[in-house]
Parts: sequence; structure tokens; C-alpha cells
Amino acid sequence: MKNTRLVVLLLLMIGVGYAAFFMPEDALDGLLAGSKGNVVDASLPAKNPLARIPSGNQAPSLRPVQGNTLMDREALLSPLLSRTEPTRLFAEHTWVVPVKKLPPPPVVPTAPPNPFKYLGKQQSGNEIKVFLSEGERTWVVQEQSALGQQYRVESIRPPLLTLVYLPLNIRQDIAIGNFE
Repeated sequence: MKNTRLVVLLLLMIGVGYAAFFMPEDALDGLLAGSKGNVVDASLPAKNPLARIPSGNQAPSLRPVQGNTLMDREALLSPLLSRTEPTRLFAEHTWVVPVKKLPPPPVVPTAPPNPFKYLGKQQSGNEIKVFLSEGERTWVVQEQSALGQQYRVESIRPPLLTLVYLPLNIRQDIAIGNFE
């Protein structure tokens, strides 16, 4: 007896579910009209929702959604399904803005270390001569003298002698001391 009731209730629920989802509207309206076919319960909404517009302060009835306004399921899900990387549910999030690595500053060309060593100086009148050594070679220089292809003496003003590295036009000073 108990099993028979469950079977009947189950069949009744299946029938109602089928009628609710798969039967056309016209067939449902015919079922709801009753035995005479043309009498419709006034509490049920009309077939055309715009036919009964409420008057006064009553809220308008909701219109059914037309099939054209709904998006296709594939169109809705395509952005999610087309991902190549898996999404991480518990990914780490931070408010810190990532710091962009700046390119290294351009390399400024510099002159090589000064190869000359001060040996001494000689003053005769207004003319000053300075003795410099470069390795085993000794140079006796005055203002505007050339030291090979790379260097030129720009000025001799004790306590400094100023050389110019010619390829880059960079000045270098050598301490020569004052005359006593």
C-alpha cells in the first residue's frame, strides 16, 4: 500500500514537471480554461501580458522574456571555456604595484687611469717645465706639448698640471706642488 502511494505521487510529479516545462502555452491555456473551454479563471494572467495594464498605483505585471533577448549558453560560457591557463581559486592577491626594472644607465665613456707620474719641475723666468715618467720613458713637457698620440698638456699652473685625453677630450689633473 505504501509503495503504491509513492509510485502514484512519483508519476504525478513527473506529469506535472513535464507539463510545466515541455507543453506549449496553447495547450496549457486549454487545460486551465476548464471543461467549457472558454471560461478562464480571472486570477490567472492573460495570454497577452499587455492586454491587462493595471490602472492607478498598481505595479505593472511582468512581461515574459522573449527567446531573442536571452543569450545562448555557449556565448555566455565561451570566455570561460576558451581559457588556456587554469584559474586558481585561491590565488595570492596584493595591492603592491610591481616595480618595473629600469634599464641600466648608459655607460659614460671615461679616460683610462693617468699613466704619468710626477718626477719634478723647473722654472726659468715665466716658463715652467715638468718632468713626467711613463713606465721607463721620461717626458719633459711645457704647456701645449703633446705626449704621444693620446695626451696633450693643456696648462701648468702649480700646484696642478692639466692633461687632456685627446680621444674623449677629458681633462685629468696631476699634482705637482707649489714653488717654494
